[in-house]
Parts: sequence; C-alpha cells; structure tokens
Amino acid sequence: MKITDIQTGGIYYDGKFGVREVVSKGPRVTYKILAAKNETEYSYADKETVSIIGTSRTCDLASFA
Repeated sequence: MKITDIQTGGIYYDGKFGVREVVSKGPRVTYKILAAKNETEYSYADKETVSIIGTSRTCDLASFA
C-alpha cells in the first residue's frame, strides 16, 4: 500500500498481522488492532499474557504501509 492510501478511519488488512483501524494520521499513524494472527503477547509490566485486541499502537507511515 502507498502512504497516500492511508486514511483516518480506514480499516486495513495486511495479510500478515491482522486487521487495523487508523485512529489518527500525521507524521506517525495511530491505529487500533481489531483482529490479529497472534491475539496475545506477554506483558512484562503485568507479568502475564494479555490480549492485544482493542489496543492502540503508533508507528511511522512507511512502516504501516
């Protein structure tokens, strides 16, 4: 996907990690994870495995594309 294709409110499937919804777009993109191949990850803060579904992440536009 091209950086210009990324739109706020858009829902994207990357074929690898899962389905993401763009919450905000600027020099960096904030997105919410709607579905994922690996739905959990280990939280060192909580010292347990936690769900990532519904969480938000931030990355640069090129990485998201």
